[in-house]
Amino acid sequence: MAPDREQTVAELGQVLWDYAQQAYRLQAAIGERLGLHATDLACLAVLSSTPRPTAGDLAGQLGLTTGAVTRMVDRLAERGYVRRSADLTDRRRVLIELTAKAVAEVGPAYYTITADLERAAAQCTDEQLCFLLSFVRDRATDCVAEAARMRSGQPAARAHRSRVIATSTP
Repeated sequence: MAPDREQTVAELGQVLWDYAQQAYRLQAAIGERLGLHATDLACLAVLSSTPRPTAGDLAGQLGLTTGAVTRMVDRLAERGYVRRSADLTDRRRVLIELTAKAVAEVGPAYYTITADLERAAAQCTDEQLCFLLSFVRDRATDCVAEAARMRSGQPAARAHRSRVIATSTP
């Protein structure tokens, strides 16, 4: 007998929430070990996938003010993890880039969790991996949109009760 779909969707929501919390705790542990703030790690992650953004680009991607990004980049530059360089096409723009030192010192902190992911992925078919990738990417996009909605002051949609933190009104 197939499980109840509504119950399965509710459980999936809870498992995704739990995963997000555990990933947050992992980031905190990595940050503690390396002496970095969570936002510093987030910045390094963005820099590893976004070639040479400006401080403004980083602010937008991280949901921070440009002032907070400037202070964060200062901290990371002091440690030798990032460097600033002038944009050759517009010398008024300053670009931020990841250094080899950051890759060498921060990268190993992610080796175990990356190996775990690769081991789990090896058990999936190509079709399953494509589905998972699409599903997780779409949920990340949902999170970005919801964060933007919250920052704009728009009220939350009331179509469904939160299964993570249940409210007293439906």
